[in-house]
Amino acid sequence: MPLLPDLTPTACFEYTNEDLHVEYGHIDALGFYISVYDLRLKLRNEQDPDFFHLSTEISWNGSGCYLTARTGEYGIGTRVSVPTMRRLWEIYGAEEQHLRFMDRFVVVRRTLDAVLGHRVQIHTLQLDGLAQVETVEILHIESSQGDNVE
Repeated sequence: MPLLPDLTPTACFEYTNEDLHVEYGHIDALGFYISVYDLRLKLRNEQDPDFFHLSTEISWNGSGCYLTARTGEYGIGTRVSVPTMRRLWEIYGAEEQHLRFMDRFVVVRRTLDAVLGHRVQIHTLQLDGLAQVETVEILHIESSQGDNVE
């Protein structure tokens, strides 16, 4: 049963601009997220022990990732608020349609939570693109006391 337009719990975007690689989006477990890589800091068959040490201090795996943030309770990176995440998306050049996706998702989530009086877990059954109408189904509703609600 279609409930809401333009909503999906999984939307992953990425782009590379010269030496900068950015991955951002929304995954149900992480919430909104962003990871920023400086490709100049990435290890490439490194012979210099100082550069190796520096690169692995910036990112444990030498990938050049110097910023990782998320809005969800669990995951890698610093947990931040949704407004802070939106600001990070803007700073690092997220497309306007992706910013609108974030705004719509937040409004829909808050509306459902307020109307139903419970935290709602939403899963997408069909996704034809951000501009298209999508079908969502509420699979689980949890009350504020942690009880399942039928």
